[in-house]
Amino acid sequence: GSSTLSVKDSPLYGIKASSKEKDFYATIGTEKHAFEYVAFNTEDFPGEEAIKWAKLDNNKDKFIKYDMSAISMETEADAKEVLKQLNANEITFEDALSEKSRNYFTDDDGKLSRPYRYQLAISIPDAGNLEKVTGLPNGAMSDVIETSRGFTIFRKDGPEVAANFSNEETVSVITTYIKTNEHGYIEDYYSNIAKDFTTQASLSSFEEAAENFNVTVVETEAFPLNYGSSSLYGTVPAANTELANLNTNDDVLQKIFSLKKGESSVPVVLSSNVLVFRCTGITKDAATTTDDMADKLRNINYSCAEQTLMTSSKVVNNVWTAYFENFTEYGKESK
Repeated sequence: GSSTLSVKDSPLYGIKASSKEKDFYATIGTEKHAFEYVAFNTEDFPGEEAIKWAKLDNNKDKFIKYDMSAISMETEADAKEVLKQLNANEITFEDALSEKSRNYFTDDDGKLSRPYRYQLAISIPDAGNLEKVTGLPNGAMSDVIETSRGFTIFRKDGPEVAANFSNEETVSVITTYIKTNEHGYIEDYYSNIAKDFTTQASLSSFEEAAENFNVTVVETEAFPLNYGSSSLYGTVPAANTELANLNTNDDVLQKIFSLKKGESSVPVVLSSNVLVFRCTGITKDAATTTDDMADKLRNINYSCAEQTLMTSSKVVNNVWTAYFENFTEYGKESK
C-alpha cells in the first residue's frame, strides 16, 4: 500500500511512498568500493610529440608564419573608401594604419598579432579569401576582405616562413593548438601509454608498473556509488583531487564500480587525466538508522520547500522598504 511518508514526527506532506521506502533509503550507499589509481596528466603532453603531430602532411601547413600588416574597418564601405585612397596614393598604408585602422587583428604597429596560417584561417572564414591573402606577392596589397570582425585590407610585407620545429616559440604554439583543438589526440596518446601500463601491471604489480612508468599510485577511502553527489550518502573523497568530476561521469563510474576486488580498469578519461583504477576492496556498512535517515530527509524536504517558495515569481522581497519606512526616522518623517 502507500501512505504519507513521515520523518520522526514530521510528515512529508503530499509525498506518497511505500512503507518500505525508509528502509530502502537507509540501505542505499552502504556498499562501498575502495580503489588505487594512477593518473597520466594530459597537460604534460611533451613538445616532441606535438612536433610529430605537426609534421604530418595534413597539419604542417597550419603553422606557416606570415609577415603581414592589416588595416581593419568596421564597415565594408569604410574599408573600400580607404582602399580607394590607398590606390590613388592619397594616403600611405602606414598612415592608414595609424589613423584609420581598428586594429582588430593587429598589434599597435599594424602587424598581424596572430600570424600563423591556422590563426589567419580563423580571421578569414572564407577559404577562397584566405587563399587570396596568403597567395599575395611580397609587397602586394589585397582587396577588401570580409573578416571575422569587420572588413580588412592585408599587405604582405615579406615571405612566409615554414614551421621551424626547433624554435621554442613555434613548439609552444603547436602544443597550445593541439591542447585546444585536438585534445582527442592527446587523450589517445596517453590512453596508449595507460594500456601499456595495464599490461605491465598484470604481469608484475600495480606498484611496480607505476614505478616503471614514473607515475604515483594514489589510494582512496572506500566510498559508495553516488552519481550527482546526493547529500544523503557518502561521495568521492575530496582529498583525491584528480577525481573531482567523477560523480557526474556515469561512464567512468560504471566502469570502475563494475570491477571485482583486485581487478584493474581499462584506461578512462576524466577531466585532464587518463587514469587506470584497481579495486582494492568492497565493504558493506550497516544500514543508516531510521532516525538519522529521517533527519536527512526532513532537511532536504525543508530545503526544497524553502527554495521553491523563495524562487517563486510571486514572492516580492520588500524587507528593506518595510524597514526603511517603519523603523527609520526618515521613513517616519515621510508619513
